[in-house]
Amino acid sequence: MKKHLLFLTALLLSFQMTSAQNTPKDKKGLKLINFSIGSSFSNIISNDDAHEIYHGDKYLSDYETDMIKDIKTGIAISAGFEYYIKNNLSLNFALSYNEKGIDLNYKKNRTVNEPKLIYTSHQNFHYTMDISYSYLTLPISVRRYFKNNKFYIQGGIYSGYLLDLDAKIHIKDRFWFEGEPASQLEEKYHYIDKTITKDFDFGVSLGAGFSQKLSKNLFFNTNILFNIGLVEIDKKFEKKNYTLKEMLELKPQPLYRHYYGHLSNVKNISCTVNIGVSYQL
Repeated sequence: MKKHLLFLTALLLSFQMTSAQNTPKDKKGLKLINFSIGSSFSNIISNDDAHEIYHGDKYLSDYETDMIKDIKTGIAISAGFEYYIKNNLSLNFALSYNEKGIDLNYKKNRTVNEPKLIYTSHQNFHYTMDISYSYLTLPISVRRYFKNNKFYIQGGIYSGYLLDLDAKIHIKDRFWFEGEPASQLEEKYHYIDKTITKDFDFGVSLGAGFSQKLSKNLFFNTNILFNIGLVEIDKKFEKKNYTLKEMLELKPQPLYRHYYGHLSNVKNISCTVNIGVSYQL
């Protein structure tokens, strides 16, 4: 066992020495092509109070969205270019595909006893909402390297264009009095019209990562990035009074958000965990 440990230690040391020897001392002007793939963990936030569940202008429940429980998972794919402006400082430009959104799954079972009125009521309420946004994003960031150019922190901005929207809502509400037949409401909605969402997103990005030289021109890298949106992604509709003729001939603009909240001002927030390779030009 000790021999195996000594062998692995010697192998690791030799690999580190080789990597150090292959790493140029002066990196200024170094150019890299980066490719990465990873997982995205996203949600949507608002400056308003915690959101409540609405359908149209009808209040449905006392549910408040949760930053962790309602996380939406997706994928993140990126290809980019890195240029060293100093030995330990680089500029990064990339083109990325990112999936964002929110995944609500709310259940409420309630029993109400009213001794004075001699009745007991029951309710089983289940509400699910799965919103998926697909963005083509252009992140621009600066990386600051530490520890022999292996570890780094980075910060920058990103802009995104909405490629696709897919929002699914399922409401199931069952209500009954003790000893009486139950009444049940079930509704399903599917929205794919992205015209009710803004085409562009914009925000800041912060993160950290690790880079390891594998060969003369090839690097392995991994990082974690936090992206905070600064733009409200819901389109707002102005209140308008329609004539009877207009209401019969046209579809008036809604005065509420169809698929999330109630005139919500939500913004995207996400975290991506990526692995990839870089090729030195």
